Order: sequence, then C-alpha cells, then structure tokens
Amino acid sequence: MRSALVAILVLALATGCSDPESTLSGVQPTLAALDALGFRCGDGAKDNVPSGLLQWSCSGEMEGAPLTVLVDGNEQGTTRITLVVDDPANPGVAGRAFGRLVDAVPPLSTAPVLKDSVAAWTGRQQARIIGGVRVSAECDATHCIITVLPARDPLRPLPLP
Repeated sequence: MRSALVAILVLALATGCSDPESTLSGVQPTLAALDALGFRCGDGAKDNVPSGLLQWSCSGEMEGAPLTVLVDGNEQGTTRITLVVDDPANPGVAGRAFGRLVDAVPPLSTAPVLKDSVAAWTGRQQARIIGGVRVSAECDATHCIITVLPARDPLRPLPLP
C-alpha cells in the first residue's frame, strides 16, 4: 500500500509539474516547421526560471556544423527562438542557417526582413530591433548564437505579423 501511494504521488507530481502538451498548441507550428527542416525536437521542459515558459531543444546540422534551435513558448505562442551553431570560426554558416529558419519557421517566416539583420554579420556581438523583436547575434570561442525575442516583454509571443 505504501509503495503504491508513493508511486501515485510521484506520478501526480510529475504530471502536475510539467505539462508540455498544454502549451504545445501555441508552439506547435514552430516545432512542426523545424521537424520539416530535419530538426529533431525533444519534449518541452520548464525553462528553469520563474517565467512559466517551456523550452524545446531541437538538433540538426547544416554544412557539416551541428545546430541547436531552442524554442521557448507557452499556450499563447512562441516567445523566443535561439539558434546555436557549433562553428564559431564561420559566422556565415550561422547566418545562412538563420535565413533557413526565417524562410520556413513561423513566426519568423512572417517577417523575411529578419534575414537582413545578419546579412553582413561578421560574428561580432550585435543587436538590432526590427518590427518589435530584438535580433541578437554573436560568436564566442565555441559557438555562434542568434536569438530572436520580443523587444519589450520577453514572456509574450514574438510580435511578428
């Protein structure tokens, strides 16, 4: 009886603490588009800050460089997309991979102008605000990272058309 009670309690806690299915509907178009591009996304997990957002980690590759796309969101939609490219010596790969995301992944695909933010990027740290979103890009010793998030409220869905 005691072990059954413990098992039920553990199951209830696990179900109550993480419910990626409830927020999947708001983020589903983003994850489906990444899947169509060949990325493999894991289950949503809490983002480890008290934001109420979940984060999905999606892995893939382009031009031989491993890529990770982190998608943050909630039931209202996608709130942040971060591209991590494990090729810091070639920011052009990150720029082209970001272009692929903008071409195919909503909500980025509703604003093709976002590609312009990294068109001439050389890997140095930069941030631009375009249409209500901040596009940040930088390369360090191990990665090139491009992030798109709302310029005003990082907990709201990306304010793109």
